[in-house]
Amino acid sequence: MILPGDIKKRLTVDQYDQMVENGILPETNRLELIEGRVVEKARQSPPQVFSSESCREAVADLVPAGWHVRCGNPVCVPARDSEPEPDVSVVRGRIRDYCDHHPGPDDVALVVEVVRWDVAEERRLAATYGGGGIPTYWIVNVAGRLLEVYANPAGGAYPAPRILTETESVDLIIEGQVVGQIAVAPCSRKRKGVGNEHCDKATGQRDADRVHGRGVRCVRAADPSNPCAYSGTDGFRREGPGDHGERTGA
Repeated sequence: MILPGDIKKRLTVDQYDQMVENGILPETNRLELIEGRVVEKARQSPPQVFSSESCREAVADLVPAGWHVRCGNPVCVPARDSEPEPDVSVVRGRIRDYCDHHPGPDDVALVVEVVRWDVAEERRLAATYGGGGIPTYWIVNVAGRLLEVYANPAGGAYPAPRILTETESVDLIIEGQVVGQIAVAPCSRKRKGVGNEHCDKATGQRDADRVHGRGVRCVRAADPSNPCAYSGTDGFRREGPGDHGERTGA
């Protein structure tokens, strides 16, 4: 077995996959291939896990038939010798379509990385995702209560990102079509005209009222100082092309 620090040369995606397949890399570590280097992905804190799962739920509510949402699974970016494991990704087809390979840029509509404090590493990943042809990349900045949106790469790079605050919302775009919106909003115990939402500080559980009687569900990303405060990827499902379509799955 080889430890990541023992690998001195750059690897291609094929070489990395062969090492994984042959059990050369330790199975106990969560590893990624980034720009030819094997790196260990940082473990997530409870607020990050909560944010990732909240984002996954919000996105899954909006994806149309023919797409599905993955959480923490590899995406293949051969042009950048990379195989990152984004916290959330939107992928073409069904789960069973990838039983023998990982999705590549042509299969991926969106990748999301959730970060609690230092966003520098995730911003560097914009070069990997943009240079590899991933259409859209979001960084959920939990501590900053911001969403950074990188989209439409040209010439091997994304343009400058859009920085969205908690009062704004972001379009979920799949193959050039807006399929819904996800609001970037703070948590409040009671919101006028929206309904009451309670989050128990001990358990992190919450009970959300239906919004305006339309079945709109809110899903929120955690504040690092309080598991019951929210930011980042609050999801207000709205009616759109994907709301009534068949969900894909295994």
